[in-house]
Amino acid sequence: MKRAIILVALVSCGGLPAQMHASSTATCADVLAQQAAIRSDPHYAAQPAAERAAYELDVANCDLAAGKAQAALDLAEPWHDAVAVRRDSLRVRAAATLNRPDALREALETLAGETDLTADYFAKTAELGPYSATEWFMPLAVQQWSRHPGSYSLQEFVNTLMQNAGAHLLGLPVALADPDHAPGEWALWTATVRDARVDRAGNRTLIEAQGLEDAAPEAKVAKSAFLVRYPHVKEGLVGVSFVALGRYAGRDGSGGPPVLDAIIVVERGKN
Repeated sequence: MKRAIILVALVSCGGLPAQMHASSTATCADVLAQQAAIRSDPHYAAQPAAERAAYELDVANCDLAAGKAQAALDLAEPWHDAVAVRRDSLRVRAAATLNRPDALREALETLAGETDLTADYFAKTAELGPYSATEWFMPLAVQQWSRHPGSYSLQEFVNTLMQNAGAHLLGLPVALADPDHAPGEWALWTATVRDARVDRAGNRTLIEAQGLEDAAPEAKVAKSAFLVRYPHVKEGLVGVSFVALGRYAGRDGSGGPPVLDAIIVVERGKN
């Protein structure tokens, strides 16, 4: 009630512009209660576009908080590139809430091209949780982590994403124990490079790896071999310990070692 009185007082003192500006500090209940009157005001269309954009994105944010994701999307989408980052942040959250994965992917990739998204953004934006372990989301999130990791190691970041998705990583012990385990799960394995073959023409590296004795859960399967197929050239790996994230690809032929199709390989101590 007190904020509503403040909002009304601002209107009486400064008119429509003051009421629009007040939306940035007012409660969402007040913003949504006033928005119909503000937007139907005969002087509203004459307000500067930047001011209307800021106001309508405040309203869209409150719509989203109130569970009205489609209303938020309808209000945010038409706005121009001057407010692109704020607009597309709302588009991401609304598309996720509406369970529109294609629209979410487009909006999130657009947003990532407009601003530096941090690991925290992917880990702590609640609406993204259900998508965090999907085929397209994980590579995008990890790419942004590699640029702006914040306080997260790769293991911490991936574990957070999987927890947000309600999913689990495939442990190396499971892959080693079950030769018929179906491929496709995300896996994050720690190892030492025994050998690495670089294919520059194909822009890829095949890593022969061995599980570390001091790594968990690999400690239970020390000296266990597996292969990592990495679709980039990576030099100077022999003898290096690393962490690799990717999709489990089954076995390398009958009786062969497990294979990981990695999307990122990070030397330990650098992640």
